[in-house]
Amino acid sequence: MVMSRAEKISHVFRQLLNIWSYGALLAVLLVIPLFVENNYFNIVQAKEHCLHFIVMIMVPLGIILDAVYRIAAKNTKFRFRTVGIIAAGFSGVMLVSCLLSENPKAAFLGNNGWGMGAMSWLGLTVICLIASEYMIFNRKIYLPIMGVHAVIILIGILHSAGLDVLYMHERMYESQVYAYISTIGQMNWWVGYLCLFVPAVFVFVLDAEDKPTFLYSGGFWILLSAAMIICSSDGLYLGLGIGAFFLIPFAVKNAVRLRRAGMLTALFGAVELLISVLPCFAKMISMINPGLARQFTKPWVGAVMIALGTVVHIAGLTIWTKVSLRIKRIFTTVPEVLLGAVAAGYLITAVLSFSDKWGTRRGLIWRMSMELFDSFSLKDKLIGIGPEMLREPYTALSDTFGKTVLVSHSEPLQYLLTSGIIGTLFWLGIWAAVIYHYIKSSRKNCRPFFAALMAYMGQSLVNSGNCLTIPLFFAVLTFFIICTDKQSG
Repeated sequence: MVMSRAEKISHVFRQLLNIWSYGALLAVLLVIPLFVENNYFNIVQAKEHCLHFIVMIMVPLGIILDAVYRIAAKNTKFRFRTVGIIAAGFSGVMLVSCLLSENPKAAFLGNNGWGMGAMSWLGLTVICLIASEYMIFNRKIYLPIMGVHAVIILIGILHSAGLDVLYMHERMYESQVYAYISTIGQMNWWVGYLCLFVPAVFVFVLDAEDKPTFLYSGGFWILLSAAMIICSSDGLYLGLGIGAFFLIPFAVKNAVRLRRAGMLTALFGAVELLISVLPCFAKMISMINPGLARQFTKPWVGAVMIALGTVVHIAGLTIWTKVSLRIKRIFTTVPEVLLGAVAAGYLITAVLSFSDKWGTRRGLIWRMSMELFDSFSLKDKLIGIGPEMLREPYTALSDTFGKTVLVSHSEPLQYLLTSGIIGTLFWLGIWAAVIYHYIKSSRKNCRPFFAALMAYMGQSLVNSGNCLTIPLFFAVLTFFIICTDKQSG
């Protein structure tokens, strides 16, 4: 069949839009995490500049390509997806809040806080909407992504061992060295970053269909295991625990996955044991605050993980194919109940022990944040004071801390203050839509990204989004949207 000139043009531009989608998302996933300017300590500024550059280049190009394709194809219909609509609504509230704020320019650029101004929210939303429309996704895109991030994580491991391989820490105070990891930035950023990678890679290893992919993904898991240990944050385990809750039924479904899950557990334990006994990591471990993360730096925990992983692996090799469906359901339910019990215990303990000192003084930030919200006008309560505009309202908080506080260290609370009740409802709506789409989909293709999003959601309760983690979140959200569609491959 001979195509008309308009059909040829539309075909070419659809291919160009697929290429543009890969380019935009790889820029977010690779360039932003890698980019560091000369003054490493000002990591926010570096990531913010990089994000703005990507948005200013890729968004206009994507809009032009989309417009030309639609004109040539005479296609004015948009495939509206619930997640995309709600994300656009949230970004719209951010824009309105920005325009009505006391400093619209600062709120638009986000340079008063952690770099997520209205410009960044709008740009990332446009990239998500266009890419989810035209990208023909294949999981193999994660092979080069894992390769690049292996280098980033390796640098972080060397940093934690006291080796400043890129001379990033030479102008920093010693007390801050172990809080800034690799090219990612400070510890809270590292938490969100890992939550968007660990669950997805876990699924990739369990699902690997050929030996090279299995070995490659498994090797990356070893580096991720080390990254989890050196992260030293309770928020990470909170997020990963929520992600694990959704992956347990998947892991125990058949013998191959079970033994691979056991292998990954044992590898994590071996890495934990190694880090806990090597003298080069002793200084880093000594700086970890008491809590759950500190427990994962003790040799006995590594030994228990190795033993547990070995038992699970052997079960997958021997008896799992003979076990009845009822027994498998028990082995699915028990770990989930244990996770739920741990989470409930953690929540009860947190409530009973909550004070201004809770969570490295998050209790103080959250209490004063709610007092601040209480003092807002009706307009500010509805649409907030503008994205990244907490520097001045937090002046009293900064005086109490003895250093500048820019964020709420909790995304829901941050958005309550900066985008109001309306923006917060949209943000919660994104998560409701993600869960809804997962339940309605076949789950196979979107499972790694759903688990990653759930882990990110968990850690976001105790950390604030920024110009590194939010772009990564949008990239994973885009993959999730595509993989709930028939386009995924």
